[in-house]
Amino acid sequence: MVSRTAVLLFLLVLTACQESPSTGSQPANTPSPKPSATDKRLSALEEKVTYLELQQGAGQWIHLDCTKPDFGRLLTDIGTFLVSCEDATPHLGGFKLTLSIGNPWAVTYKGLDVTLTWSDNLFDPPDKLHRSTISLTQDFPPGTWTTAQVVIAPASVNQLRTLSVSIEPNEVSLRKVK
Repeated sequence: MVSRTAVLLFLLVLTACQESPSTGSQPANTPSPKPSATDKRLSALEEKVTYLELQQGAGQWIHLDCTKPDFGRLLTDIGTFLVSCEDATPHLGGFKLTLSIGNPWAVTYKGLDVTLTWSDNLFDPPDKLHRSTISLTQDFPPGTWTTAQVVIAPASVNQLRTLSVSIEPNEVSLRKVK
Protein backbone atom coordinates (compact mmCIF):
# COMPACT_ATOMS: atom_id res chain seq x y z
CA MET A 1 0.00 0.00 0.00
CA VAL A 2 1.34 3.42 -0.94
CA SER A 3 1.56 5.90 1.94
CA ARG A 4 -0.04 9.33 1.78
CA THR A 5 3.36 10.94 2.07
CA ALA A 6 4.62 9.08 -1.00
CA VAL A 7 1.54 10.11 -3.02
CA LEU A 8 1.87 13.75 -1.95
CA LEU A 9 5.58 13.77 -2.75
CA PHE A 10 4.83 12.32 -6.20
CA LEU A 11 2.21 15.04 -6.80
CA LEU A 12 4.66 17.66 -5.58
CA VAL A 13 7.33 16.49 -8.03
CA LEU A 14 4.80 16.18 -10.86
CA THR A 15 3.55 19.73 -10.24
CA ALA A 16 7.10 21.08 -10.15
CA CYS A 17 7.94 19.32 -13.43
CA GLN A 18 4.98 20.97 -15.18
CA GLU A 19 6.42 24.43 -14.54
CA SER A 20 7.94 26.07 -17.60
CA PRO A 21 11.63 26.95 -17.23
CA SER A 22 12.55 30.57 -16.63
CA THR A 23 13.49 32.56 -19.72
CA GLY A 24 16.23 34.57 -18.09
CA SER A 25 16.84 36.64 -15.02
CA GLN A 26 14.82 39.70 -14.15
CA PRO A 27 16.42 43.07 -13.51
CA ALA A 28 16.98 43.78 -9.81
CA ASN A 29 14.38 46.59 -9.69
CA THR A 30 11.60 44.58 -11.38
CA PRO A 31 8.93 43.46 -8.92
CA SER A 32 8.53 39.71 -8.68
CA PRO A 33 5.51 38.31 -10.52
CA LYS A 34 2.37 37.34 -8.64
CA PRO A 35 2.19 33.67 -7.67
CA SER A 36 0.60 31.55 -10.36
CA ALA A 37 -2.09 28.94 -9.76
CA THR A 38 0.65 26.30 -9.99
CA ASP A 39 2.69 28.10 -7.31
CA LYS A 40 -0.36 28.16 -5.04
CA ARG A 41 -0.99 24.43 -5.61
CA LEU A 42 2.67 23.69 -4.92
CA SER A 43 2.52 25.69 -1.68
CA ALA A 44 -0.63 23.85 -0.60
CA LEU A 45 1.03 20.49 -1.30
CA GLU A 46 4.12 21.50 0.68
CA GLU A 47 1.90 22.37 3.65
CA LYS A 48 0.16 18.99 3.44
CA VAL A 49 3.49 17.12 3.26
CA THR A 50 4.76 19.03 6.32
CA TYR A 51 1.55 18.16 8.17
CA LEU A 52 1.95 14.47 7.31
CA GLU A 53 5.61 14.53 8.37
CA LEU A 54 4.54 15.88 11.76
CA GLN A 55 1.98 13.09 12.05
CA GLN A 56 4.69 10.46 11.48
CA GLY A 57 6.75 11.64 14.46
CA ALA A 58 7.00 9.63 17.67
CA GLY A 59 3.48 9.03 18.91
CA GLN A 60 0.40 10.76 17.64
CA TRP A 61 -0.27 14.49 17.69
CA ILE A 62 -3.39 16.54 18.14
CA HIS A 63 -3.72 20.20 17.28
CA LEU A 64 -5.44 22.62 19.65
CA ASP A 65 -6.46 26.25 19.35
CA CYS A 66 -5.88 27.63 22.86
CA THR A 67 -7.55 30.95 22.04
CA LYS A 68 -10.95 29.27 22.53
CA PRO A 69 -12.30 26.15 24.27
CA ASP A 70 -10.91 23.22 22.30
CA PHE A 71 -10.16 19.55 22.89
CA GLY A 72 -9.03 16.49 21.02
CA ARG A 73 -8.56 12.73 21.33
CA LEU A 74 -4.94 11.67 21.39
CA LEU A 75 -3.94 8.08 20.60
CA THR A 76 -0.78 6.58 22.10
CA ASP A 77 0.74 3.12 21.93
CA ILE A 78 -0.87 2.15 25.24
CA GLY A 79 -4.08 4.13 25.43
CA THR A 80 -6.15 7.10 24.45
CA PHE A 81 -6.20 10.47 26.21
CA LEU A 82 -8.57 13.40 25.93
CA VAL A 83 -6.76 16.75 26.02
CA SER A 84 -8.41 20.11 26.53
CA CYS A 85 -6.88 23.58 26.62
CA GLU A 86 -8.80 25.25 29.45
CA ASP A 87 -6.93 28.54 29.82
CA ALA A 88 -4.00 30.55 28.47
CA THR A 89 -2.60 33.50 30.42
CA PRO A 90 0.40 35.67 29.47
CA HIS A 91 3.54 34.63 31.37
CA LEU A 92 7.18 35.78 30.93
CA GLY A 93 7.13 36.36 27.15
CA GLY A 94 4.91 33.33 26.55
CA PHE A 95 1.83 31.74 28.04
CA LYS A 96 0.92 29.57 30.99
CA LEU A 97 -1.50 26.97 29.69
CA THR A 98 -3.94 25.04 31.80
CA LEU A 99 -4.46 21.65 30.17
CA SER A 100 -7.01 19.07 31.26
CA ILE A 101 -5.92 15.54 30.45
CA GLY A 102 -8.68 12.96 30.52
CA ASN A 103 -8.02 9.27 31.16
CA PRO A 104 -11.08 7.33 29.90
CA TRP A 105 -9.55 3.93 30.72
CA ALA A 106 -9.67 1.68 33.81
CA VAL A 107 -5.94 2.07 34.42
CA THR A 108 -3.88 4.64 36.30
CA TYR A 109 -1.11 6.33 34.37
CA LYS A 110 1.80 7.25 36.64
CA GLY A 111 3.41 10.22 34.96
CA LEU A 112 3.28 11.47 31.38
CA ASP A 113 5.79 13.15 29.12
CA VAL A 114 3.90 15.87 27.25
CA THR A 115 5.53 17.34 24.15
CA LEU A 116 4.20 20.65 22.84
CA THR A 117 5.04 22.36 19.56
CA TRP A 118 3.88 25.79 18.38
CA SER A 119 4.68 28.24 15.60
CA ASP A 120 3.10 30.98 13.51
CA ASN A 121 1.64 28.46 11.06
CA LEU A 122 0.48 24.89 11.68
CA PHE A 123 2.34 23.84 8.54
CA ASP A 124 5.68 25.47 9.29
CA PRO A 125 8.69 23.22 8.63
CA PRO A 126 10.16 21.47 11.69
CA ASP A 127 13.09 23.92 11.92
CA LYS A 128 10.66 26.81 12.57
CA LEU A 129 8.72 25.04 15.33
CA HIS A 130 9.15 25.79 19.00
CA ARG A 131 9.22 22.56 21.02
CA SER A 132 9.05 21.76 24.72
CA THR A 133 8.73 18.44 26.56
CA ILE A 134 7.38 18.53 30.10
CA SER A 135 7.41 15.57 32.49
CA LEU A 136 4.22 15.47 34.53
CA THR A 137 4.85 13.29 37.58
CA GLN A 138 1.35 13.12 39.05
CA ASP A 139 -1.01 10.15 38.72
CA PHE A 140 -3.74 10.21 36.10
CA PRO A 141 -6.50 8.09 37.70
CA PRO A 142 -9.04 6.13 35.64
CA GLY A 143 -12.15 7.87 34.40
CA THR A 144 -11.04 11.36 35.45
CA TRP A 145 -9.76 14.66 34.15
CA THR A 146 -6.44 15.82 35.64
CA THR A 147 -5.35 19.44 35.38
CA ALA A 148 -1.76 20.35 34.50
CA GLN A 149 -0.16 23.74 34.00
CA VAL A 150 2.61 24.15 31.44
CA VAL A 151 4.49 27.18 30.14
CA ILE A 152 5.33 27.80 26.50
CA ALA A 153 7.79 30.57 25.73
CA PRO A 154 8.49 32.48 23.65
CA ALA A 155 4.97 32.47 22.23
CA SER A 156 2.51 34.95 20.72
CA VAL A 157 -1.28 34.92 20.75
CA ASN A 158 -1.25 33.82 17.11
CA GLN A 159 0.92 30.82 18.04
CA LEU A 160 -1.70 29.66 20.57
CA ARG A 161 -3.83 28.71 17.56
CA THR A 162 -1.23 26.21 16.37
CA LEU A 163 -0.44 24.22 19.51
CA SER A 164 0.31 20.54 18.85
CA VAL A 165 0.35 18.04 21.71
CA SER A 166 1.82 14.55 22.01
CA ILE A 167 1.76 12.34 25.11
CA GLU A 168 4.04 9.48 26.09
CA PRO A 169 2.88 7.59 29.21
CA ASN A 170 5.65 6.63 31.66
CA GLU A 171 4.00 3.81 33.61
CA VAL A 172 0.64 2.05 33.68
CA SER A 173 -0.86 0.62 36.86
CA LEU A 174 -3.78 -1.79 37.24
CA ARG A 175 -5.51 -2.64 40.53
CA LYS A 176 -5.07 -6.15 41.84
CA VAL A 177 -8.19 -8.07 42.79
CA LYS A 178 -7.96 -9.31 46.38
